[in-house]
Amino acid sequence: MIYRLKMIANKRYFCYDCLAYMADNTDLLKQIREVIREENEPIKKDLQDVKQALARTNSTLEAVEAGQREIREIMATKADILDLGVKITSHRRRIEDLEKSTDIPNPEKN
Repeated sequence: MIYRLKMIANKRYFCYDCLAYMADNTDLLKQIREVIREENEPIKKDLQDVKQALARTNSTLEAVEAGQREIREIMATKADILDLGVKITSHRRRIEDLEKSTDIPNPEKN
């Protein structure tokens, strides 16, 4: 169907066949932009909320990582102490064996 259109003074087209005014393309574009802006507002707010939650999660993750690093350092220290304990026990046995074999009395025993 072909419509006969006539442009009138306010840049709107009058349709002779359907007796209606047709909006100018710029008006339609403005309306479309406004609808898109309105629909994007909740999305923008949600995105801001997600960014804030991500920042909180990242800071929490950094704190947990620092805690784990500290625990690892402490555990390494405990392992060193256990290793030292094993060496002390070994040296005590050697000294006791030397004392027995040479009949030297232990000065710490009564």
